[in-house]
Amino acid sequence: MIEMDPLDAAFLALETDNMHMHVGILAVFDTSEADSTEVIDLSVRDIIDERIHTVPALRRRAIKAPLGIDFPLWIEDPHFNLQNHIYREALPTPGSYEELTIMAASVMERKLDMSRPLWEIHLVEGLRTSPKPVIAMIAKMHHCILDGETGAGILSTVFDDGPTPRKISPPDHPWIPDPVPSLTELLIHSATGLAARSASTIDSAKRAISFVASIANEKRRDLESGGVIAPLAPHLAPRTSINGAISPYRKLSFISLPLADIKMVAHGASATVNHVVLSTVAGALRKLLEARGERLDRSLVSLVPVSQRGLHTSNIASGNEGSRNSNGVGAIGNHEDTNSTGDNNGHRRERTGGNANMVSAALVSLATHIDDPLDRLVAISEGSIHAIRNSSPLYDNLVKAVSQVAIPGISHPLATAVTKLRLLDKLNIPFNVVISNIRGPERPLWCAGNRMVEIYPIGPLVEGVGLNITVMSYVDQLGVGILACKELLPELEDFTRYIHESFAELEKATARRYIR
Repeated sequence: MIEMDPLDAAFLALETDNMHMHVGILAVFDTSEADSTEVIDLSVRDIIDERIHTVPALRRRAIKAPLGIDFPLWIEDPHFNLQNHIYREALPTPGSYEELTIMAASVMERKLDMSRPLWEIHLVEGLRTSPKPVIAMIAKMHHCILDGETGAGILSTVFDDGPTPRKISPPDHPWIPDPVPSLTELLIHSATGLAARSASTIDSAKRAISFVASIANEKRRDLESGGVIAPLAPHLAPRTSINGAISPYRKLSFISLPLADIKMVAHGASATVNHVVLSTVAGALRKLLEARGERLDRSLVSLVPVSQRGLHTSNIASGNEGSRNSNGVGAIGNHEDTNSTGDNNGHRRERTGGNANMVSAALVSLATHIDDPLDRLVAISEGSIHAIRNSSPLYDNLVKAVSQVAIPGISHPLATAVTKLRLLDKLNIPFNVVISNIRGPERPLWCAGNRMVEIYPIGPLVEGVGLNITVMSYVDQLGVGILACKELLPELEDFTRYIHESFAELEKATARRYIR
């Protein structure tokens, strides 16, 4: 048994019927060079079966503690069956991208089965938008398994850097499933864990209070200094019509933007690709709210996930390019790292390391109060760098401290109450939208001999925020996955158009001011 990391346990405990804490991708493959498309689901199963030992999380099942009195455990699922995780689907005729996005939204609406390892892959046939035969993959995994970076590593289990699948060395030892622990074993494990953590829990509570005070002081210093600030308090995010209690129903949209054009704008404005993404979304949100007749007296705020792994994943505000394998496949098998200690009863108490989430967050002003798109980009560039440098460490420590204290028996009922009472229809939250980024592979990838031509990430919706925008680079394109609450943002197609219009305005403004 392996004890779940507190932050991962929080992602699991905070899930409700309306807030589904899984993430996903939509990938499209050109199958014209493959031997056959008729057995792609079997080919993918064979590939995963051969390589699954390199990513142990794929065979692990979460076991909750009785009454949520302790963090959940991971066990090697004794009932694991690969067929329960890979599905073959077909689009209805004529098989358009619109129907593919509807199917992907339907997949993202459904919660993962807690009685199994928390991931699944849907292979979708029938996409008829090109003379070439194509097939799509919709994959989703629970956030308690991964953050953006480890997600890329897990998905690399099925990807190759050429049309011929690479050979993987067999495991050094046979896989040994765990027995499902009895109620008595779970109670003993939880009791010993609570006793061992009593002192650290009190210390975490003190640190949480201290960090809240630090955030307040940081906000005060920013306000006193003037200029563009990193928003650090709930009242700094204006309330909009896209903010409120979310429903379980989703809409999806996908955009592909040329990476070279984005880099040209970034270079012209002495900004980064990441700042251009933020500015483009800011312009689109202005258009959306103006179309709804809403006028804002202060800037919208984005929650920006920030990786703590030293890489670029999910860190769109910092502009740090990080490092990764040039082929984009990732270091398969290097994500497993656990710390183990023994308790007084001889039970093994391990805590996940490599596959655990290592993510913090920063609140970034989107400068939506600025009319000129280029001036807005400059303000976002300055403000986001400040936000990452000053607020991210505070929130990182706060998140860690709170997650140590918030056991599932407390946090899950609270999250459920917030959902059922629709409290976020009445309360303000510190941010209006979630925008995150994953730096993807720079060279083409293949799956079962099929070349991947497009990939779009899909992030989760959180209570009170009806819009999540996640971007991922792939070769020469930037894939933008837009997930919305169907009730809060029914006109998602209009917002998608606003993204294109906003970027076109930014391109034009950059060319007019900087390119002679």
